[in-house]
Amino acid sequence: MIKCHYQIVIFSILCILAAANAKAATTPWIDASEMSGRMTALIDDHQPSEAGNDTVKGVLQFRMKPGWHIYWRNPGDAGLAPQLTWTLPEQFGDAVPILHYPAPNRFKEIDLTVFGYKGQVSLPFEIMMSGEERSQAEEDGPLPITLDAKVLICKNICIPQDFSFVLDVGQAPDLQDQSLINAAWRDFPLRDERASLRLENFVAGPDALVLDVISSRGFDEFDVFVELDKWALTHDYSIVRKDEGKSAQIIFKAPDDVEDFSRYVQDKTIRITMTNGRDVIERQFEF
Repeated sequence: MIKCHYQIVIFSILCILAAANAKAATTPWIDASEMSGRMTALIDDHQPSEAGNDTVKGVLQFRMKPGWHIYWRNPGDAGLAPQLTWTLPEQFGDAVPILHYPAPNRFKEIDLTVFGYKGQVSLPFEIMMSGEERSQAEEDGPLPITLDAKVLICKNICIPQDFSFVLDVGQAPDLQDQSLINAAWRDFPLRDERASLRLENFVAGPDALVLDVISSRGFDEFDVFVELDKWALTHDYSIVRKDEGKSAQIIFKAPDDVEDFSRYVQDKTIRITMTNGRDVIERQFEF
């Protein structure tokens, strides 16, 4: 069914404000109740954009204790996505940081379906810098970037956590930092099709949403997440396998409270995130 983000009853509220003492290419791990976090960033001047800009690439990492989870950008039937507030030095001009999310896990909270992460998750981010801004940054030395993050972590209870990360972009990261950032970007959902995972067709009919998918790895580890503007399809879907299990139709029946699904999706943006256990792709459609 399609549901908005219901307010969770917080049985126990524990807010911890923790700040990194060191300003570096990588912050230390900051411990909070049932989880910890850190941030890493560097200026990637090896792959400038078409406009000749440099990109600050980084990773926001969270580690959760066993049994606890945090939420995706769209939490599903309940929960709260991470709320981020960036503070950039004036040398970045009007740059706006962009955070990316890997494919989430699917969890059950009583009779609700939610999307999020357990164990550890790395969220890559990027900030564009013009050549002029980069030159100014080099003259001024390393530039401090501050990120205040509000994260809801849940198990049998939900606990809101506050983190404050501060690091200096411009200091040369070590090889471990570089490897961490590269690994996070490899897990980022790609907009182009992969040879092992493709969305061949997409139809929103009156009674169902149907996806024609090819997955060379089969569908044993397959999952798909469908967002419609601020909402998400959280009910179960069916998989009808074809071609010896390497392709399938993914069928989401229309929710009970929607009379005509094809009319319901009109004027909405549909974003589809798919994973086959290794590759992740993301497609977006305007209706």
